[in-house]
Amino acid sequence: TSFTFEAWMRSDAVASNSSQTVMAFTTPEVTHEMALLITDRSIQTVVRAMRTTTAAPDVDFTCWNFVTWVWTSLSGRTSVYVNGGILGSTIDQSKGVSIDPTGEFRLGGAFKGSLSNVMLWALPRQIQDVKIDMEDGFCGLGCVMHLEFSFPGNIGFDSSLNFNDLEQDHFNQLPMRALPSSSSSIIFTGSASSLAARYNF
Repeated sequence: TSFTFEAWMRSDAVASNSSQTVMAFTTPEVTHEMALLITDRSIQTVVRAMRTTTAAPDVDFTCWNFVTWVWTSLSGRTSVYVNGGILGSTIDQSKGVSIDPTGEFRLGGAFKGSLSNVMLWALPRQIQDVKIDMEDGFCGLGCVMHLEFSFPGNIGFDSSLNFNDLEQDHFNQLPMRALPSSSSSIIFTGSASSLAARYNF
């Protein structure tokens, strides 16, 4: 099993000694099968409750950054890129771990900020691929979800051929709104803000 998660993101604020969940993949058996969180000085990734922290002391999360997380089960390697450059790469205890391919993909949660051009790949992207994705945002072979938020009201339409559309988590509330097409991003307002989709790798 391998995957790559990519997104442009900007946080309104990340308090010291706290974290915000940007993305999580949940299965019936495991609450956080996979997750990506940000703190004020790091990016944290979780695979089957095994957490890896990549220091990011020079990254200003209140500005737009293109964040990429690559993980592969074969080696247990987690690699994190910011703006097309490698931030850190670690081999951890997730080597050989098998990810349940059926679950719920979620954006938001405690994240307070904006996301744009979210892509999920069922393969490990290489650094040259990451730079292309950052510039072009093209969903090619191996891309299983691409959320562009290109139109007002288009909350979570998947423009890949997999139809992994996201839905608003709280149907009786409206905790997020799509920006005009010129901005092509979505705003999350805090703990009630999340989008979810039933998803198959």
